[in-house]
Amino acid sequence: LLLISFNMHGYNQGYQTVRDLIFDRNPDLFMLQEHWLTSANLAKFENDFPAYNCFGSSAMTNCVELGVLRGRPFGGVMVLVSKKLQHCTQLLCAEERYVIVLIGNVLVIDVYLPCAGSNDRLFVCEELLCNITTWMHKYRKATTIIGGDLNTNLDENNCVATLLNRFINDNMLIRCDKLTTGCGKNPPTFVNEALNVHSSIDWFIASRDAAVSNFSVLDLDCNLSDHNPIALRVKCKIVNSEIGNDVQ
Repeated sequence: LLLISFNMHGYNQGYQTVRDLIFDRNPDLFMLQEHWLTSANLAKFENDFPAYNCFGSSAMTNCVELGVLRGRPFGGVMVLVSKKLQHCTQLLCAEERYVIVLIGNVLVIDVYLPCAGSNDRLFVCEELLCNITTWMHKYRKATTIIGGDLNTNLDENNCVATLLNRFINDNMLIRCDKLTTGCGKNPPTFVNEALNVHSSIDWFIASRDAAVSNFSVLDLDCNLSDHNPIALRVKCKIVNSEIGNDVQ
């Protein structure tokens, strides 16, 4: 399986990059964050990427329900799964900050965590990780792959990084960037040239039984988002079996 995680920084900015990646690499899955679409506009994914089944949510629902939309759009997560896998694909959960899809015996979790300065940031992260842990325990026989914009550098010393690293250790997960060796250091995943800010905040995390063959940060020539996509190639045999509800 080839999986690509990408913070679009808005659908209009990220659409071209997703389309180019489909033409150039034909990924099996996309794990997308920050599409900024309302619920009424989520169908854009299915219309523009007809080779994929689309599973996601909007972060704009509450704002729209309050009346006239004011201010900049924000948030939203979406998983695109190639239709060649639709016979063994099941949506388990679609929340504002995460989407969970079961593909045969692979549990795919797309995550977008709050950025620094967000209200109740640590509490939101704790609650989200607790919910994800519950799903992982329910499908404990599955190989888990978590990808997305975690909005923190896991190598830094801060409260969110500490929380995430504890989650990784407690659930016997691994950082996929540490599983493969390349020529030198990976490019940053977040780049803001105007502010001269470069950081690594987008990650893939997986079960220890995941046969990761390659991890890379894609530094593309044409990309309007302030994030670089990250790619993960996993060797696995998709088995369409009943592996859920195992809570022993």
